[in-house]
Amino acid sequence: MSVVYPADRRAWWLDGVALACVECGEPIELPAVYWHGATRLLLHADCAQHLGIALLQDARECDLAASPHWRRRAVATVKHRLVTEEAVVA
Repeated sequence: MSVVYPADRRAWWLDGVALACVECGEPIELPAVYWHGATRLLLHADCAQHLGIALLQDARECDLAASPHWRRRAVATVKHRLVTEEAVVA
């Protein structure tokens, strides 16, 4: 990731990149966050921060989901919730 400045608007590496934020879809005014991976993406600074936090949370959840301990805790939580709700109805 990097920051694209107004002076970079005509840079060769921005050719073909849509000047719209991939997170919110709104037009981009430079400076903006630029991602060059399998695709090239532009994001507003706030959208990049929001997306970055969401990616970190999803990566953490993915790591936890790979653990058998995590699955047992999730099952126990759901079971407790169901038992509690059934007790209230009865």
